[in-house]
Amino acid sequence: MRCSFCSREASELITESELSLCSTHMKKFKKFLLIKNDAKTSIVEEMRVIERLVKDNSGIIICPSCGSSSMEVHHWVKEGKDRVPVFKCKTCDFKG
Repeated sequence: MRCSFCSREASELITESELSLCSTHMKKFKKFLLIKNDAKTSIVEEMRVIERLVKDNSGIIICPSCGSSSMEVHHWVKEGKDRVPVFKCKTCDFKG
């Protein structure tokens, strides 16, 4: 099984997102998920602050796919009473 983002041998499979990842991309993906989890909010004002923060500070979130720092908040998904941002990379169109 090969990594979904490069041609190296995959070490793990993430079943909820159906990705097979090598160890390098697994570290990047786990870091990305931690940042995404920290951005959960139920307050609209906080959502706008997070969107502005990501837009103004492009190096805060790194794309786990291509390593680019051009991530933006694409939309928000409701998860229980909170909303979680879905980020999109401007370089490779990765959404997560």
